[in-house]
Amino acid sequence: MKKDDDLAAAQKIFLDTIEGIKSEPITAEELKRAQLKVDASFDQILASPQNLCLSLSDYIAGGDWRLFFLQRDRVAALTLDHVNAVASAWLKPSNRTLGRFLPTAAPDRAPFATRTDPEAQLADFKPHAAVAAGEAFDSTPAGLDKRSQVFTLPNGMKLALLAKKSKGNTVQMRFDLHFGALDNLRGKHGAAAGAGIIIGTGTETKTRAQLADAFSALKTEWELNGGSGWGHASLTTRRDALLPALELLAEAMRKPSFEPSEYDQGVRQTVQGIEQQSDEPGAVAGLALARAQQHYAADDPRYTPSFAESIAQTQATTLAESVAFYRTYWGADHADMAIVGDFDPEQVKAAVTRLFGDWKSSVPYARVLGIAPDARGLHLVEPLKDKANATLVAALPLKLQDTDADYPALTLAAHVLGGGEFGSRLNARIRQKDGLSYGVGAGLEASAFQPLGSLQFYAIYAPENRAKVQAGFDEELARFVKDGITPAELAEGKQAILAERATTRTSDVAVAGGWVAKLDQGRTFAWSAEQDAKLAALTVEQVNAAIRKWIVPASVNWSVAGTFKDVK
Repeated sequence: MKKDDDLAAAQKIFLDTIEGIKSEPITAEELKRAQLKVDASFDQILASPQNLCLSLSDYIAGGDWRLFFLQRDRVAALTLDHVNAVASAWLKPSNRTLGRFLPTAAPDRAPFATRTDPEAQLADFKPHAAVAAGEAFDSTPAGLDKRSQVFTLPNGMKLALLAKKSKGNTVQMRFDLHFGALDNLRGKHGAAAGAGIIIGTGTETKTRAQLADAFSALKTEWELNGGSGWGHASLTTRRDALLPALELLAEAMRKPSFEPSEYDQGVRQTVQGIEQQSDEPGAVAGLALARAQQHYAADDPRYTPSFAESIAQTQATTLAESVAFYRTYWGADHADMAIVGDFDPEQVKAAVTRLFGDWKSSVPYARVLGIAPDARGLHLVEPLKDKANATLVAALPLKLQDTDADYPALTLAAHVLGGGEFGSRLNARIRQKDGLSYGVGAGLEASAFQPLGSLQFYAIYAPENRAKVQAGFDEELARFVKDGITPAELAEGKQAILAERATTRTSDVAVAGGWVAKLDQGRTFAWSAEQDAKLAALTVEQVNAAIRKWIVPASVNWSVAGTFKDVK
């Protein structure tokens, strides 16, 4: 809530809703909706070995792993009378913790929980059929390209399909839209953000709740949002639900309802989110650095506004302006979609073509490129009140593109410096040896479209250690440039990076996201194979030469935020 909101009124609504089951019982529709959501969550856990192991461990601690499946069956078998009876027995003022002590003359205590016998509960339990196991799949770059089909739809939209047997018959879809150009996006930041607020909150025939219920009935997780020059959507679903889920998504994207009450609610939530960010050290330090490095006019779509500017812009933008932006700019003629998992490629291609293949933006599109920062050697300090932790973020601007000859060498250098978890230089020094930081690291970014990149750093630490943390960074950077890396660090870096990339390519989520990016870049996974080969062939001399050529410690821009005694 915002600071000036009526806490007492909100508390009353909150408690009346929770504790008003007797006067306003749960409905059959609400019960069905909850059962569908729980059933979908169980299916998603079963489709993820990692999540399944974590979930089963809790039930093993409770006496028997099969209780996990019993819980699912019990939820599915719930009756309306049972749910309302239990809710009335437990959701009562005497059984709540509100953060305040509210004494009553005659406490109406809820019953004590009693220990149950797992063996007795499981006496008549019968497990469901096993989840589909998927196939042994070649997730190398060559294997991904071989199994993928890439199409261009009538409107210019690109579509990548990778059909395979997946665990739990799951399917991942990622969809990125690109629209507008530098000139026609000027002064549209507020309207673009407003369109992102309202999109996905309902359709011409469905309220927000009905749309959410429809996705829940399909056991489908979905996401839809947008901003200045972009839109994004995703689906996590199963083979039998993919086609109707795509239909629903198309309805949400192409036939939004623009309900005023939903827009007003979205604006309030957006403002609250910005206000919360404005007091978080990481967000404050990051925004200060971004604003200090930029040189765009306020109406430029690349401009980074302050927290106050973002709030004012959000509140000043009308629903009519947001609707006008959506109707003028949104379209799929410069969009990229990737679908990975268990599905019929011919059916899906036909459905995607029908649903999105004629959707076009009304304005010309041209990629908006960035401008390299001129600032070097900045030291920014942002004071905050009553923060136990401080955050450091920093960036060394580089005129680097991911096609440059030194890109693989700098990738490995960044790993050795701060990307290798406990084995990295910065972690070994600042976190392990000096004991100053809860988390510290570095990473490399480089554009695929222009020479625009950076070597980035971060650290979280106690505010009183600010000078020591900065000294640790300065000393390690100087030593890194002077001494370079060792043969052992080269070997470890190659193994770690290549292993991480190989593991990432086994994830359908990552492959779908990778395909969307590659469609936008005009690449295939063959490009990834080339990068792997270049990294594997690196020598110590090549990496050290790149370090000394590109990394200039005095040019790093530093930004810290926290409660510092010496800064008011």
